[in-house]
Amino acid sequence: MLSSFTTLASDDTGKQVRLDLAPQWYAKDSIKVYGQISVRKEFQENDWIRYVVTPSIAYSLDDEWSLRGGLGLLYTDNEDLNGFVIADRLEVRPFQGIKYNYTLNSAWSFNAYGRLEERFDFNTNTRESLNSLRLRLRLGTIYKFDALTSGKYYRARVSLEGFSTFSDVKHQINEKYRLALGLERSFNHNQKGQVEVSFEGQDRSYNQIYLRFVYYPTWGTLFNKIRRQD
Repeated sequence: MLSSFTTLASDDTGKQVRLDLAPQWYAKDSIKVYGQISVRKEFQENDWIRYVVTPSIAYSLDDEWSLRGGLGLLYTDNEDLNGFVIADRLEVRPFQGIKYNYTLNSAWSFNAYGRLEERFDFNTNTRESLNSLRLRLRLGTIYKFDALTSGKYYRARVSLEGFSTFSDVKHQINEKYRLALGLERSFNHNQKGQVEVSFEGQDRSYNQIYLRFVYYPTWGTLFNKIRRQD
C-alpha cells in the first residue's frame, strides 16, 4: 500500500484552494486567543482534501515582541492514484514561536515570525508514524491604504517564508519556501477578510500554487498590544 505522500515524487505543480475561518479574541491588554479552521482542496490527478484545526495563543512581551504557541491537527483525505489505495494521514503538530513587529509609519509595517514545529504524522491504515522537527521563518511587510472610516481599510501583504526540517523523513511533505501576496479588507473593528495567492516550493520537484480565502471574526478589547501589531 502506497504512502499518501508517494505522489510527491513526480515533477508536477499542484493547484489548491484554501477556505479558512480564523476567529480571534483579544483578552485584556496582552493576550490573544485565536485559531484556524480550514479546508484545503487540491485539483489534479492525485487530488486530496485536507481538514485543519489549529487552536493557538499569543502573549505580548511589549509593543513589538510576542510569544506564540498552539497545536495543529491536520487530516488528509487522499484519493486513489491509478488504482492504488493511498492511505489517509493524520498529523499532530504542536508549535511554539516568537514574532517581531515594527511599525514604520501609519502606512508601512514590517514583521518577522519564527516558530519550531514538532510533527507527528500517522498513517491511518497502518498506524505507523513519521516524526520530524521543523523550523519556519517568515519575513513580511504590510502596506495600509488610507481608511475613510475608523476600522475600515485595505491592506496589501507580501511575505516570504522558509522551512528547514531537521530530519530526512521520506514521504512526508517538506516545504522549502513560500511566497505569498495578499489583499486584506477590514469591514469594521470586528470583521475582516483576506484573499491571498501563494507559490510554495517543496521537495522532489513538486510545487504548489494556491488561492486562499480567509475570514477573521474578532472579539475582545480594542486596547490590546497584539491587536495593534496585527
